[in-house]
Amino acid sequence: MKNKKSFLVYFDWYEPLSVLSDAQLGEITRAMFCYAKNQTEPEFSDPSLKMVFGFMKSAFDRDREVYKERCKKNAENGSKGGKKKSENLTKKLSHLTENDLQYVTTSMLCEELRQRNA
Repeated sequence: MKNKKSFLVYFDWYEPLSVLSDAQLGEITRAMFCYAKNQTEPEFSDPSLKMVFGFMKSAFDRDREVYKERCKKNAENGSKGGKKKSENLTKKLSHLTENDLQYVTTSMLCEELRQRNA
C-alpha cells in the first residue's frame, strides 16, 4: 500500500470537538495527524481527550482498511489490463486481410468518436 496523502474528518465529530478549549483542540488535531500518518498512538494526560480520540481512532482504522482493500482491487484490476479485450479482438480479427483490418480499424475509431461526442 502506498502512503496515503490525506485522511477523512467527519462532521459527526463536530459536537464532541466543539466543547474542547483551543489548547485541547490543538492537541487533538496534532494527534489526529500523527495517528493518520504513522499510526502513532498519542499519550494524553487529559481523560476527555483520550475519550474523544478513541472514536476518531476507530474511524481512522476503518478508513485505512477500506483504503487497503481499494488499493488491492485497483492493483488486481490494473494487472489485468486490456488482456481479455485484446484476446477477444485478436480472435475476431484473425481471419481478416490487411485491407479488411484497415477498414475495421477506421470504422471502430469513427464509432468511438461518435460515442464520445454524443
